[in-house]
Amino acid sequence: AAGLESLARGRTVGFAVSVPCGDGTGYPPPQMSALQEILLQTTPLQAALLRKLVRLPAPVMRNRDGGPAPEGDGNRLAPEVELVLAVLNAAGDSMPNGDSVEQARREVAITWPALGPQSPPMQGVEDTFIPDAAGNPMRLRCYIPQGITEPTPALVFFHGGGWVLGDIDTHDPVTRCLAGDLGMPVFSVDYRLAPEHPFPAGLEDAQAAFSWVRRNAPRYGVDPGRIAVGGDSAGGNF
Repeated sequence: AAGLESLARGRTVGFAVSVPCGDGTGYPPPQMSALQEILLQTTPLQAALLRKLVRLPAPVMRNRDGGPAPEGDGNRLAPEVELVLAVLNAAGDSMPNGDSVEQARREVAITWPALGPQSPPMQGVEDTFIPDAAGNPMRLRCYIPQGITEPTPALVFFHGGGWVLGDIDTHDPVTRCLAGDLGMPVFSVDYRLAPEHPFPAGLEDAQAAFSWVRRNAPRYGVDPGRIAVGGDSAGGNF
């Protein structure tokens, strides 16, 4: 809320969201769980069912097994979060456990969008290619929500994934929701990933994308003086 207030007042702000995973060490177990093996073979229909699962009525989600007890301060997690945590706990770990980068990327390409939030309708979604920091083509996706008033603020978003996993497609549901909830365009950046492109390639791409959006802001009806940067996890570090 404080960040959005700063954005409304014309100040550039940044935010990050990080969530600990697994057993707290940050390292996944050496073998994939049975559920994760199944998710690797998920069909589009099964992915749609996963999305439906986390959108069940709150009483249904809370009563699946009685739900966890409220926290010590009397609060409790949202029912959607409780359900997802239960599914991840049954899976054995919340992070990909593949033996290779390619396998891990294949897994998150299925599981992350499937567990994404309900996406609101957009006025428009546009993919374009801009130069990355090395001068090569880099995907940039712009989400334009309905009912915006120009000139509008905007958000340049960098996806998470430990600088190795994820892309603008794995985070498509999240960035659509950000655009819809914020009521402003969101630009999602497909920056280069390690290990193929080690640090600081991704960070330099993030800077290049932000600069490009500022230069081209009028094309999207965006006020170049009110552009925020943000992301989740690794992208939040950028």
